[in-house]
Amino acid sequence: MPDDVTLNSMSGGAVVATDEIATGEHVQIVKLAYSADGDRTPIEADSSGIKANLSNVVASGGAYSLGDNGFPMLTVDSSGNWAPPALDVTGNLRVSVENPLPAGANVIGAVTQSGGAWNVYGTVAIAGVVPVSQYATPWSVVERGATIAHGSASVTTSAGQVLASSSTRRSVTLTNLGSADVWIGASGISANNGVRLSAGQSLVLDSSPNAAIHAISSSGTQTVAYLTESD
Repeated sequence: MPDDVTLNSMSGGAVVATDEIATGEHVQIVKLAYSADGDRTPIEADSSGIKANLSNVVASGGAYSLGDNGFPMLTVDSSGNWAPPALDVTGNLRVSVENPLPAGANVIGAVTQSGGAWNVYGTVAIAGVVPVSQYATPWSVVERGATIAHGSASVTTSAGQVLASSSTRRSVTLTNLGSADVWIGASGISANNGVRLSAGQSLVLDSSPNAAIHAISSSGTQTVAYLTESD
């Protein structure tokens, strides 16, 4: 259908941009503007749409208000439910990120560090890499397992310590070199509890490797060999 309408068509007047709809009417195409009386300032736009001024969203306690020319921001979940964003008591804006993210979407995550503790607000599951920046105090990078050490301990039917606690230990491997079962555990371990190592079996501890390690044998004196990785 033909679009646009010519004003005073008999004399070739100005052409007004329109869109003719199915019922024959013409809907005029206009541009938005804002200004004081007697003037006009077009609202900025680009290929993505109209630009909105969010600079005057003002936090007040646990709520937010809009200053002059402010624009109410909204968030939407995967079900299409709209809601205003939430602000915490310090005025930080909380944003809910849907998972999975749309193809090609990027999310920049941020955490803050204050008084030696990291502050992370909420739980967000994001597939991909989230960059983290740290200012003022430099990052401390520790090479894991820079030092290895080995040794062995005699384990009897009375519970005894195989390895003392160590704040720098990252993993330890224990192997029963004896001919009878031994049990590995914490202080006060007794036979038939803890982790049983039959002759020739090994155990790797890397989730809680810093703690002291104790053992007891089911009979006689057995040898438990160990290999540690430390900073």
